[in-house]
Amino acid sequence: MIVGVNGGVPIPAPISFFEIEAFRRTTLSDLSAADVALIRRLDQQFIRIASGVPDPSEQKASLVQMLRERAAADRAKR
Repeated sequence: MIVGVNGGVPIPAPISFFEIEAFRRTTLSDLSAADVALIRRLDQQFIRIASGVPDPSEQKASLVQMLRERAAADRAKR
């Protein structure tokens, strides 16, 4: 769903829990609460970038950090 336009670029609505649940059912994935939180944080970052946040490099660094934290958490579980 598109919620607005910024300079001719459509801005998507935030991902809903319904959409995440539909993905989980379709792919038969076993998503943890941390997985869902990561999906929502990544979605928020994507929307900020799509909305024209002034410093995308700061957003990119934040995305990289989130992914590193998640990978570290996954390794710790093993």
